[in-house]
Amino acid sequence: MDPGQRRILNWFGDRALSGDIIVEQNIHVIDIANWLLGARPVKANGTGGRTDWRGTPNEFGDAWDHFAVNFWYPDGVHASFASHQLTGSFSDLCVRVFGINGCADTHYGGTIRILGRNAWMGAEKDDTFRGGAIQNVKDFVQSIRESKPIYNYEVSVESNLTGILGRTAAYKEATVTWDEMMAANEKWEAPPLKLNW
Repeated sequence: MDPGQRRILNWFGDRALSGDIIVEQNIHVIDIANWLLGARPVKANGTGGRTDWRGTPNEFGDAWDHFAVNFWYPDGVHASFASHQLTGSFSDLCVRVFGINGCADTHYGGTIRILGRNAWMGAEKDDTFRGGAIQNVKDFVQSIRESKPIYNYEVSVESNLTGILGRTAAYKEATVTWDEMMAANEKWEAPPLKLNW
């Protein structure tokens, strides 16, 4: 296969094309913390890396396949994030929120429960995940047909920047503040792709 074609087909494994896994896929879990807290993090500290995939089907790109990031939010609230990709092992998208009276345990497309003082045994897997994705597409198509754009860019930008903050902290293996990340004004540009279709 042509190298340019391979790169496009495996774009999610290419840091310059995808922003790395933490920005491209993990953003959906990280964003839940912003949503629940009604805020963005003020700083993050992290680590991560890339497994040696030589000789396997996953031997492509330069994106990391695991991250561990701690986010600090206003009012002393902390959020811990960990992910792994491509391992073919345990797979779960989960958000757990701990408070003084209990814990909310939520799984994408799976069980949702509240444990603790006001326990709620919740719901088993339902169609929310799939149904939500379908509704999003319907809303998008309707907005085009009716020339009524969906203005969610502010939340989208903040979500992406939160992922970038986590990525930056992990790459540096250091604490990085939101303001430091913004002041750095880092730009990622993919080199031109030469495609021979």
